[in-house]
Amino acid sequence: MKILLYGDTQICPHSEWSKPVERGLTSKLSMYLKFFSWINELIDSEKPDVCIHLGDVFENGNSVDTLSMFTAAEAFHSQDRYLGINHVEDYKLVGNHDVYSRDASVHTLAILPGTAISSLRTRTFKDKLTILFVPWGTKEGDLDEMLSDLETGALSNTKIIVSHVEIEGADLTPGVAQVRGVPLDKFKYPTFSGHYHHPDKKGNVTFVGCPFYLDYRDQITPIPRGVLIYDTESKETILHPNPHTK
Repeated sequence: MKILLYGDTQICPHSEWSKPVERGLTSKLSMYLKFFSWINELIDSEKPDVCIHLGDVFENGNSVDTLSMFTAAEAFHSQDRYLGINHVEDYKLVGNHDVYSRDASVHTLAILPGTAISSLRTRTFKDKLTILFVPWGTKEGDLDEMLSDLETGALSNTKIIVSHVEIEGADLTPGVAQVRGVPLDKFKYPTFSGHYHHPDKKGNVTFVGCPFYLDYRDQITPIPRGVLIYDTESKETILHPNPHTK
């Protein structure tokens, strides 16, 4: 199986770098639409089996402005058509920027196509692949129990984890590490994490990163941005660079 992974799009007008363009959108919102059009082409060419957004679709879960809502609707409904034509399963993790309520039961992803994941769960796919979904708001004790079940249970031949939680040791910015969260060594299986904007890899955890530069701080180090495709058979992860990064 092939899994397409990306996240932390944080859709909003973005005053930094932005200026008005067509239809009243900002240049940043126009960039989002170009990015999603490119992803649709990638879905057509690469034929993934599963598409996972790793959380933080929007910038502000408390209040989404009209321009951002319009952009997200146009982007994701267009993507939904490509996913349907190519028979791709669609999942979106709830991130901290997507939630209104502390327990993540009220979130902005409810308006978008695909399956929104707002609570800890597993899903077993064809070829005996089990994915553990770890959205924002997951309690570490519940995660420990689920990780134990994943390790001891005969759920599948292949197991991976996708997450949007704080991970101890992850880079908040290059050279500045997260000092709290789930310890890295708890992730025994290939793990793909949202929440952190800088692409990186530590132990079994691949930090997918934001697919574009959101502000000047993101360009402190010019790390290639894009989306990943993970092949569960070869265990190979391929970065597809995004041609629309700012």
